[in-house]
Amino acid sequence: MAKRPLLVPGETCAALVHSDRSGVLVDGRDFYRAFYEACCTAERTILMAGWQFSCSVELVRGEDAKGCKYPRTLLELLACLCAERPDLHVYMLPWDSSPVFAFEREPLQRLKLRLKGHPRIHWKMDNMHPAGASHHQKLFVVDRSIAMLGGMDVCRARWDDRDHHACQPTRDNKRKPYHDVNAYVTGEAVDVLRNWFVRRWEIATHEPLELPEQPRHTIEVRSTFVVAAPRIGLSRTWPLMEKGDLPELRELLRLHQRAIGQAKHTIYIENQYFSSYEIATA
Repeated sequence: MAKRPLLVPGETCAALVHSDRSGVLVDGRDFYRAFYEACCTAERTILMAGWQFSCSVELVRGEDAKGCKYPRTLLELLACLCAERPDLHVYMLPWDSSPVFAFEREPLQRLKLRLKGHPRIHWKMDNMHPAGASHHQKLFVVDRSIAMLGGMDVCRARWDDRDHHACQPTRDNKRKPYHDVNAYVTGEAVDVLRNWFVRRWEIATHEPLELPEQPRHTIEVRSTFVVAAPRIGLSRTWPLMEKGDLPELRELLRLHQRAIGQAKHTIYIENQYFSSYEIATA
């Protein structure tokens, strides 16, 4: 009996597209540096969706910061780029989080954005989720050229390097190592992810968002390692919501279940949280 394909649009992914280049960014040093390098080349749009952002987070540090042309902290960088480039718009969509997480969030963010930001930095909080749920898409897109997605937010206490020393003076929390992984994609995948961001923005803000048409340009970033993947499957989790026109989606769950079911020799799982009954059953 023929084995079913792992990536099937409408089942285990939303789209199966071509990617010219893709790779993996392991830990905050590599991801933040790649995001910084990509932003420095932005021409029209920088899109950011996440669990949280920190205006004051330092994106490049230590040896990586030597010779940087632009500011190294997030808000200063974005404001500087907008001031230099009259066609550039930045859209930031963090989760409007529960008060439970108040002490984890950067204080006075709205005031900092008003005083040190720029009129073309658009900040909206996303509270369009069911009770008990959270906004956990972490997506960063620069123009139509590159998208980064995965487990990491651009905020304080997430930066670390591959050594994860117990005491690291360059880390925000010097005594708390932090490990996570993001990926980057190019080509058609970027357009799909741009459309997903637009949909989230419109549901969260009740306002239309029309991104500019522009040709792709090549953005070179230093990745932890390159992945030769001529096809990219993009999968979603979307809850059942009272408002909005998207039905409940469980593509990511089905992808995990099918991958586990087709394993022959080894299953390796690396995850910050492991609380899914369906995955444990699989």
